[in-house]
Amino acid sequence: MVTAPSPWRRRDARTRAVSSAWSPNVRTREHPGRSARRRDRALARSKGPPNLAAFSFAPLHCYMPDSVDALDHERFVRAAIDEAGSAQDAGNPPFGAVLVGPGGTVLDRAGNTEGRTGDCTGHAETNLVRAASQEYDPERLAKATLYASTEPCAMCAGAIFWARIGRVVFGLRAERLYDMKGDAGRQLALSCEDVLARGNHEVEVVGPVLEDEAAAVFDIS
Repeated sequence: MVTAPSPWRRRDARTRAVSSAWSPNVRTREHPGRSARRRDRALARSKGPPNLAAFSFAPLHCYMPDSVDALDHERFVRAAIDEAGSAQDAGNPPFGAVLVGPGGTVLDRAGNTEGRTGDCTGHAETNLVRAASQEYDPERLAKATLYASTEPCAMCAGAIFWARIGRVVFGLRAERLYDMKGDAGRQLALSCEDVLARGNHEVEVVGPVLEDEAAAVFDIS
């Protein structure tokens, strides 16, 4: 999710029409299969981040979400867009997120709360992850899919990674939102996929889905 300028103005519902010929663009990154020794040498040469082998991590168990078809993706992205609209109606930036478990069960949902609380970390995805990680165990979250109305920002992608959520599906690309905003607002040009690809367990990234409909929540002139 990307922070956007305020105030937000909602477009007429008629602008939300979307072509039925849409098909999702699926992008998946797998964790590289380097040995720890090879990775350490590469990090030493580049003077990059500290050696991860020096730290102790809980063991990882790989549970991937169920296969979901394009129509289900559209259904839940629309639910996230609805959450974005509700956030906007409450005086917040229009971003929403929905967490869906196996079999299409909605586990949780959240909207952005920055405008109401003044908390710059109150993005829809972080609000959702904060609540869901207290309610569900890591194995349940690893089988879940987080649907976001807009591509998660770097902060939100990090929260998704640490919660070990197995899949992210988003509506509006961050790059397109940046183009819509121009120079307005803060921008950290690092994609959700790039952030998640740096982790030591796989998180599938799918998007954009229903991008025009997701973009219609914003009215930036």
